[in-house]
Amino acid sequence: MYKRQAHFQADYRAIGEAIGRLDAAQPVWLSPFPADHPVIQLHAGLRLDLRAYNGRLCLPYSDPIGERGMTYVIVPGLQDQSLALLQAMYPTGETVEGPLRPGSDRPYYRAFHAPAGAQPAVGPAVPLLAAWDNGIELLGYTLEGTAAPGETLTVTLFYRATATPAANYTAFVHLLGPTRPDGSPLWAQVDSEPCGGSLPTGKWQPGDVIRDTVTLSIPADAVAGEYTLVTGFYSWPDLVRVSVVKDGGDAVELARWTIP
Repeated sequence: MYKRQAHFQADYRAIGEAIGRLDAAQPVWLSPFPADHPVIQLHAGLRLDLRAYNGRLCLPYSDPIGERGMTYVIVPGLQDQSLALLQAMYPTGETVEGPLRPGSDRPYYRAFHAPAGAQPAVGPAVPLLAAWDNGIELLGYTLEGTAAPGETLTVTLFYRATATPAANYTAFVHLLGPTRPDGSPLWAQVDSEPCGGSLPTGKWQPGDVIRDTVTLSIPADAVAGEYTLVTGFYSWPDLVRVSVVKDGGDAVELARWTIP
């Protein structure tokens, strides 16, 4: 147990020291460790503006990158997806390898530097602009997988904050279809705070773009008929949905299709 704790302490220290060497005015993101971890903060020189996310589930970014650039400090080996995404989105960026862990070929961290003014080369496959009255816009989405019984459908949503939301809202992605025997049209769902809860909406800042990915499992007994994929937000625990600005509804339709 002691060796395991010492191992993580070394990780936190190396990450904190790396962050402490960065431009103090440059935005910095950390994945997946918490930004307020005391050891990281101690060695970073109390970077209270440090922000965290979980690169296995989401990627926060700016469009365009601000005048000071932006740095991501990413711990490898924890199913991170964000480094490869960043390298594709900002091909002029730079990836820097941190020092190697003792007895390992894996570094404590990898840092990605996105240059000032850079715009993402990759965005939503389907642009779709919508807005909720909580300061969040939808820019579009990307679907991967097969919309068929027994299959999975990966939904990537691209949000932009126009203001800091007043609460930590739960996002929902629902697959609606023919009425089930219990009277419900709901066939599949994912309800969770964005980024698996590691970047709640209450911590979003104006200008943030959040690329958030969820996976729906379509039941093997899904019947033939028309299906609709919708998304939105609600507050917890009262389950009150946030209104869509344009039409006053409580959900945005993403796509519809027919299962034969």
